[in-house]
Amino acid sequence: MNRKTLTIFFGLFILGFIIFGIWFFFINKNINEENNPNSNSNQNFFPVTTTFVPNSDDNNNNNTTLEQGNYVPKFRQLSKVPTSGSVSFEREFTPEPFFDEIKNATTTPAKSSETIFRYIERSTGHVYETTEKTLAQTRITNTTIPRIYEAFFDKTGEKIALRYIGEDGKTIETFLANIVKPTSTSTSAQKEPGTLEGKFIDPNISYLTTNNNELLYTYSDPNELTGTQVLSQPFVFQAPKVVYKSDLSQVIITRPSNTLLTLTTKADSRIPGLLFFVDTLTGVVKTIIDDTFGLTTLTSPDGKNVLFSESSGAGFKTSLLNVETGVVDYFSVNTLTEKCVWSEVNKNILYCAVPENIPFAKYPEDWYQGKKSFNDTVWRIDTEIESYTEILNPKKETGQDFDIIKPVLTTGDEYLMFINKNNLNLWSFDLK
Repeated sequence: MNRKTLTIFFGLFILGFIIFGIWFFFINKNINEENNPNSNSNQNFFPVTTTFVPNSDDNNNNNTTLEQGNYVPKFRQLSKVPTSGSVSFEREFTPEPFFDEIKNATTTPAKSSETIFRYIERSTGHVYETTEKTLAQTRITNTTIPRIYEAFFDKTGEKIALRYIGEDGKTIETFLANIVKPTSTSTSAQKEPGTLEGKFIDPNISYLTTNNNELLYTYSDPNELTGTQVLSQPFVFQAPKVVYKSDLSQVIITRPSNTLLTLTTKADSRIPGLLFFVDTLTGVVKTIIDDTFGLTTLTSPDGKNVLFSESSGAGFKTSLLNVETGVVDYFSVNTLTEKCVWSEVNKNILYCAVPENIPFAKYPEDWYQGKKSFNDTVWRIDTEIESYTEILNPKKETGQDFDIIKPVLTTGDEYLMFINKNNLNLWSFDLK
């Protein structure tokens, strides 16, 4: 073999060795990884499924652990969009069957229940829900009604009163609707969102609220110059019932119990406010608070105590009135009654959002009009022993300011729901 032939031979040998190396280290490796799903390859950078665990560092105790390693925060954001109203209720469900190794048989657990959080998206009027056990959001309806200002659910979450500005830009429309689910029994149809169907009620409603399965609202007759009627109506399409007629035209109404109606004049720091109790059985009217500037009130469910706030200089102060004795106790923290809710479990407990600082202003009107805003913390207040306990600092948890409105307790005081006035997002806090 001459020198030239030998050189060509070694050149081909080296080239073949390189080609074999490329095949062994790259192509063959990929084939092995495809046949072995447990191998450690670059596909792990793009997993097919992932589990999102918010706030899941080891030092954070603000999580509730669920099955299979999922977490739902103790303090959680229920909606990432502005909301106009919400409700919570309990829903029964049957857990998935499991194999019981002791009995050596498949067991179906007993029925259980979970808390459902349902709300209305402000911009579209679509209804969504989530549960205490999941972060997933489910759209319940797809009927579009733009710019819902207020929404009030009945206690089942199936009936809603929607409030929005009419096409003329002046009239406040109130639409009473039912959630209508798809009629088909197929599995695919059951997963589709339903619709909102209903009818309008009188457009001359100036103030509306709800109590269990009842709508309570004020109606001003356009043919009369003064006065207002207080009417009640179930979440069904029937004629309302007149509960009380007042000479006052601007009042805030609540119904703590079936026989008690409260009327508070709309608050203004320049005007002395009044609170009346009306016994709906006897018709007896009693003045509870009078001559109090910037008055806002929140009566306890048994009617024995009234939380109230009043203007004080360039701020406000909060007090508790014992209706039977007339004794007034001044609170150690100051807040507006719109930021508080009475416990359903303990008649002496209040949950209140309390501003960390109160800037100088005319209260409460400057706050109503959005000229002033607060950053709140949440407190548990025992009015019997006069104890004040801060239970939540939302800014510390999230980094954002919370001006809390519309606090609501779920069944058994398990969760506190509220809206952040700054962006109208809905939140919940696990009290248990």
